[in-house]
Amino acid sequence: MTGGADVVRADMLVPGSFFCGYRVVRLIGKGAIGEVYLVKQERLDSLFALKILYPEISASDSESVRRFSREAKIGTKVRHRSLVTVHDCGYDEELRVNYMVMDYVPGGNLRVAMGVTGRIAIDRAVRIVTQLSDALAVLQRFGVVHRDIKPENIILQPDGTVKLVDLGVAKAMRIEDSLVTLSGAAFGTPIYIAPEQVADASDVDIRADIYSLGVVFFEMVTGRCPFIGSNIAQVLRQIMDDNPVPDVRDIAPDVPSEVAVLIRRMCVKDRSRRLQNFDTVLMELEKLPYDLRGCRSSGSFYNPRGGSLGHVPAVPQV
Repeated sequence: MTGGADVVRADMLVPGSFFCGYRVVRLIGKGAIGEVYLVKQERLDSLFALKILYPEISASDSESVRRFSREAKIGTKVRHRSLVTVHDCGYDEELRVNYMVMDYVPGGNLRVAMGVTGRIAIDRAVRIVTQLSDALAVLQRFGVVHRDIKPENIILQPDGTVKLVDLGVAKAMRIEDSLVTLSGAAFGTPIYIAPEQVADASDVDIRADIYSLGVVFFEMVTGRCPFIGSNIAQVLRQIMDDNPVPDVRDIAPDVPSEVAVLIRRMCVKDRSRRLQNFDTVLMELEKLPYDLRGCRSSGSFYNPRGGSLGHVPAVPQV
């Protein structure tokens, strides 16, 4: 990328202008490799998010382009209300940029929410984990491992719906795509990645996502991560050693024992002893005494305190 870190880059698109048939409303954010805009499809009277890679990234950073393409392809093939759907993607010859058009997701991320409240109420944390587990179960059926589950990638919408974003580092195992071959780099955020992901990121499966979601669950109900160090090396040593993840009740004694046990089972360091798939995680969540009505896109929940919640209709796939 050209220019130093202190150089302010002009926005690529101007509000009111048109890009590939979409009217630009405003810039949502920009990062090291691109920008995201809120755009409107006038004929549909609908808002979308437009993600663009910078021209120099599109031209020379093949790994970023591969991740971008991977995110677009997975977002097009896998549909779930807690996943961001990609509606279009391509390469614009005039600006020389790769782009994708996807759902616009209003709301703040879980990291921001925890920064305000510290801990998340246990019943709300359980509902968040249930929605994410339901979405990850769908990814699992498509053979996709997210590999970067963290609070920054979990968006809390005003209506209570949770969205899991950023499939750019996901590993697709069965979607036929020549772009999904990855190096052994430990993609993901160190605090949340599973021990096997630290050892060899090319040898991970859905159990790594179960571990990462368990760590997020731990952080929500306690207000802190299970491993704390003054640097990443210290955190990684704790992830890799033989000591189990701390009991959440040692930090937050008010956490119910059944919630603490589920978190521990999700965060077992030996993946052969960890909960093995998200269908099993959902079964265990179903046993907890919380109202999980509407947390799944299909299926039914039983609430021990209030009886059967009945069938929750599937979200239409369009």
